[in-house]
Amino acid sequence: MTQDISVPKKNNWIGLCLFVSLAANIFLAGVVFGQKDGNKLQRGEKILATMGALKEVSPESRAKAKELVKADWPKIQEDLQGIREKRQEVRGLLEQPSYDLAALDKSFAELRGAVGDMQTEAHQLVVKIASELTPEERVAFMKALPKPGF
Repeated sequence: MTQDISVPKKNNWIGLCLFVSLAANIFLAGVVFGQKDGNKLQRGEKILATMGALKEVSPESRAKAKELVKADWPKIQEDLQGIREKRQEVRGLLEQPSYDLAALDKSFAELRGAVGDMQTEAHQLVVKIASELTPEERVAFMKALPKPGF
């Protein structure tokens, strides 16, 4: 009896699958680790979209709106920095092997307060800008804004 001992065929498809898998993993790692910068980009895009929507209003109203934003911008930047610091404080507490629950609750409460204060100031700025626009400009401005999403 003779056995057919042949040399196994080289399977290039296994190498191809491994290469594709490696490339997909590298891509997904880039997406996961790049999310921090991606959020900054999204915020920047939102600000640009909002400023771009001002093209729908008259040059006079646009100038008034920009002046209002410019006047409030230092306070907004200060508030954003405070929020970043509060988030870092919460993160620092949670990164500890053991943490003080009361300190964590206090930090979260301070963070909620800081976010709430900033939202209040942003809402007040929107009211100031809206009061400078004619009803037609306000409607056109709102329609030009990107729709909020989840």
